[in-house]
Amino acid sequence: MEDEAVARVKAEETQAMKDDAQRDLNQALPAVEKANEAISRLKKESIGEVRTFTKPPHMVEVVMQAVCIMFEKKKDWPSAKLLLGESDLINQIRNYPKDNIPESVLRDLKPYLQMSNFNYKDILQSSVACASLAEWVIAMDMYAKISKEVEPKRKRVAAAEADLRSVTEQLKKKQLQLQQVESKIKELQESYDHQVAEKKKLEISIMQTQSRLKRASKLTTALADEQIRWKENVTEFNEQMKTVTGNVFVSSACVAYYGAFPSSYRLELVENWVEGCKEHKIPVSDNPSIINVLADAFSIRQWVTQGLPRDDFSTENAILVTKGRRWPLIIDPQEQANRWIKNKEKENALKIIKMTDGHFLRILENCVRIGMPLLLEDVGETLDPALEPILLKQTFMSVCTKE
Repeated sequence: MEDEAVARVKAEETQAMKDDAQRDLNQALPAVEKANEAISRLKKESIGEVRTFTKPPHMVEVVMQAVCIMFEKKKDWPSAKLLLGESDLINQIRNYPKDNIPESVLRDLKPYLQMSNFNYKDILQSSVACASLAEWVIAMDMYAKISKEVEPKRKRVAAAEADLRSVTEQLKKKQLQLQQVESKIKELQESYDHQVAEKKKLEISIMQTQSRLKRASKLTTALADEQIRWKENVTEFNEQMKTVTGNVFVSSACVAYYGAFPSSYRLELVENWVEGCKEHKIPVSDNPSIINVLADAFSIRQWVTQGLPRDDFSTENAILVTKGRRWPLIIDPQEQANRWIKNKEKENALKIIKMTDGHFLRILENCVRIGMPLLLEDVGETLDPALEPILLKQTFMSVCTKE
């Protein structure tokens, strides 16, 4: 208790000395705050106006020399312009280390501060920005002088604080010794319990980690081949993205135009379209294929299982049939396409008719109404005029029924 009383008295004495030193410093703080407020109100435009001077007014140059001294720069106008051009100048001024102003700076400032017209009011006639800067320089000098006068008090406060820390540390040591004696057994027991709990946690963690390692090893082995394939796919897709515009254009043109041509003519058409793309700076592959652009391996495998021949020409024709907007007319002497279409549309209740059938038009109309697929076989060189609206897709919706 006696040690606590001594420490309390020592703390009160130290605080009283700190308050006394702070009161002296507070005499300069209003001027510093006022100057900082003036600096904060400065706009970049005002500083920019000062920077534009080629031959600044005398007092503007004087103020900027003083500011250069504060920042330990050369006292010439080019250096002042560089300083004014710094984007964070206002923040530098507001955060200026006023408690550590070098004696050389204060000494160099003295001739400027002794000028009778080095004040806010007189300099305001030349520049608003420089008037605020001058006010700031004066405030910093005032604060530095008062801070210097207060320095002996600060030292006494520092010594008193050191003495207080020593007394406080001694008190804490004695209190700690008492606590250690009282809690030693409790601490040992808690330490033991903690170590036992940690051991259990580590055992569980080891088991979990071993299990994860086994699963990770299995997964890594399983995905090793997939990783290679994914990397190859990513590389391939990145290359395809570079030419997707031209490839889609060529594929669209193929669907629209080259259905009636044999392979050689189709190849020639594609070569001409590719050449046109390159002439117009459209990125395109050297040998684009509608098979690669408009079909996928899964769809092609399905078509093959449904009876489509495996050659590229047949695959291209299948794409034209499935992707084209017009009804396809298929010349099929070997009936390969016929078998493929029947198998492909079997699940969709495909209707198969001939123009010679007695109920030809009625079946056609029902298919259009219901939306069922229709295969018209044995078409001759001429078509029934009744087919024209269908071929031209001249249909409309009536009471939610397609006619």
